[in-house]
Amino acid sequence: PVLLAFVVAYICDPVMQVVATRSGVPRWILALVLTLTLILGVVLLVTWVGPLLTEQVQTLASKVPQYISTVEKRYGVKIGTVSEHLATFAKGLKASPVETLSPLFTGTSQAVGVLGTILAGTMEILLSALLLPIFFFLFAWHFDRLRLDLGALIADGRGARVHRTLHRMDQAVSGFVRGRLLIALITMVGFTVGWSWTEVPYALLLGIVT
Repeated sequence: PVLLAFVVAYICDPVMQVVATRSGVPRWILALVLTLTLILGVVLLVTWVGPLLTEQVQTLASKVPQYISTVEKRYGVKIGTVSEHLATFAKGLKASPVETLSPLFTGTSQAVGVLGTILAGTMEILLSALLLPIFFFLFAWHFDRLRLDLGALIADGRGARVHRTLHRMDQAVSGFVRGRLLIALITMVGFTVGWSWTEVPYALLLGIVT
């Protein structure tokens, strides 16, 4: 979460600089507003996209055996009994999830190990979700000060030249990163909308993966 918060704060820093310079609003207020805006956007995105994406993933998982069977018949590829096992597992998971997953918890040691892994993963996700906005707020608030502190470490003799070089590198890297992110977002939205309009199955899942 620390690295991700730093990267997001680095990407958003030019916007905050422009707004702070033109409006005179304290930087911590802008950082707080931006943090709350990003949290709200993520919550709305998960609320809207989450159920649709889950439905498409479940549908794809249930039809994987059928797709494997089609590939076997069309291309003469023998995958063995994998498709049958997947079909049985998908039907059992849909009909009775508890009974289907119960073999994973046979034995005390296995149960403790699986449950420990699940709990550890859940705690890691919750802590990351909690710490990420906090770290982002702190980085976004003090990013200009961090830049000045790093600049003060540069030797005075070559400070101006190094500053110019670092500024050009920052413009090139930040422009490349923001451009790639914008292209990825536009591509994802374009593919998702286009495939949804033509009624392609799993349009949202394919748009995100692509």
